[in-house]
Order: sequence, then C-alpha cells, then structure tokens
Amino acid sequence: EVADRVRAPGLCNTDFHEFTITDEGNYLFLSRIPAERDFSAVPDREGGYSYGKAEPTTDSVISEVTPEGEVVFRWNSGETRDGTGPPLKFADCRIDGRFPRRPGWLNSFSLTSEGNLLASFRGCAQVLEIERPSGRVLRQIGGSAPALPDGRLHHRFVGDPYPAGFCGQHTPIETGREPNGDLRLALFDNGILCFGDWPQPYENHRTRVVEYRLSESDGEAVFLRHYESLFSMHIAGSVQALENGNWLISQGGNWRGNRRPKSLLGEHSRPATSVVEVDPLGREVFAMWIAGTERARIYRAYRETDLPVPLNLP
Repeated sequence: EVADRVRAPGLCNTDFHEFTITDEGNYLFLSRIPAERDFSAVPDREGGYSYGKAEPTTDSVISEVTPEGEVVFRWNSGETRDGTGPPLKFADCRIDGRFPRRPGWLNSFSLTSEGNLLASFRGCAQVLEIERPSGRVLRQIGGSAPALPDGRLHHRFVGDPYPAGFCGQHTPIETGREPNGDLRLALFDNGILCFGDWPQPYENHRTRVVEYRLSESDGEAVFLRHYESLFSMHIAGSVQALENGNWLISQGGNWRGNRRPKSLLGEHSRPATSVVEVDPLGREVFAMWIAGTERARIYRAYRETDLPVPLNLP
C-alpha cells in the first residue's frame, strides 16, 4: 500500500537514480531540468570553442522536501552561488560524450555522519561534498587542478595504483572517520570515462571498489585499499560498508545491456552481472552470479539484517 508520495514543487522530471529518507523524516531526491547555459568559454574535445552562450543543457537538482511538502533544501548543478559561478568545472566534464547536453551527470548521493551530501558526478570523474543546508561545496575529489576558487578543498590522489584515481564512478559513501576527523570515502569505480588523455574506455583501468582517507590538513586523498573486479562493468554498481568491515558490492552492468561484460577469465566465464561480498583482504565470502540474459544489471544491493519475515508464507 502507498504510504506517502513526494513531489518536487516547481520542478519536473524527477529522476530514478537517487532517493533517500533523512533521519528527520524528510525526502531527498534528484530531478533533471532543461536549461540554457553559457559554455562559450569551455573548449570542446578537439580543443576548439564550438559551444554557444545559450547552449541547451540539463541541470541536476537535489531537493529535500518535508512530508508536508515544504522545500527545505535545493541545490542546482548549473546555478551560480554566492558570486563564485556554477559548482562544476565544466571543462572537466568534456570526457563524457553527452556534454553539453547532460554535463556532470549526477548519478548518486549519500549523507555523511555530519549531514552533508557526497555527490557523484560521473561525467566529470569527481565527487563533491556539499554542505547541507547552505549548499556550499566543501571538498572535491577528482577533476583537474586548480579547483574552482570558491573555498573548496581539492584532494589529490596519493598512493593509488591508478594515479588519476577513479572515473565513471557510482555511490560514494562515508566508511568512517579517523581520530583526527579525516573522512574515509569508498565508491564503485567503473573505470570508464576516465579523466585525462586515456582512451575511452580506458582498457587498463579495471572496475573496482576503492577507499580513500581524505586528509583535511594537506588535501590528500590517500589510497587505503581496493577490490578489483574480474569484470569490466560500464554502468551502475554500488558498495555498502558492512559492520564487520566487509564490502557488499553490486557489479552493475554494461552499456544498454547489449553485451556481456568483458572478463579476465575468458569468453566462457562471463555473467551478466553479480553481487559479491568481500572481506578487508579482498577475499570473496559471498557471490551471487546472474547469467542467462545480457540485459540484466543491478544498480545497487543492500544487506538487510532486521527484515521481518511473515510466518504465513504460502
């Protein structure tokens, strides 16, 4: 039975990629809205300046709405804030072939222990921490230096086997805090739409889940660990940090579901997708493989430990 419905007052095109209920009982969700933006100063992928001053595009909007329908927070990826310009460095977003139609492509966000948002911009290969409710960008992980001059902390990758870090990512989550307050961040790194001069997809960047320590003192994103998949998954994917330190990982899928993922195991060992649980050493302790169809994909997976099971099942 329907318990409640929530709408975005003044917006249209609510998007299925993200929805969550806050501890206060409010609804956080994502919308896409058509807009026109000035991209004339943004070089195209060939190094020219072919974009116009009123380029048709799409903004990503995060809304927080109370059960009574009051909007208590709204953040727009294309709007100027406090005179500092839009929150995205659009030149970073040219790696996505959908630019400028869908710049950034916000595909997921989560709440930190301090109530801020960790937002994944797949098309720019970066994650932003957005202060709530002010909407100020506190930090940026990924993207080119220097960062936008709005006071954000831009973290550089340190110790990552892939020096340019993650790309084409999904579901950034806080996995804990260090004693000094540094945030630990994990995400599903699809390894496609990589930043820099790599071919797309970057054939030597494997799909993985990776965790960093985000240093407040020196702006480093220090590599902690990763789990590299045996399969190349271009779209979707998630990670859930379990209480025992393990990761529950959904492996996503491939473009439009029209081909099975490339595997390091060979042609005859390729599932359509899978869910795996791995321990801190990267050893699989649970695996569920889905085969038989090339269109199967899993956007996210969760382990639920307190789900009641009715006793009158048929």
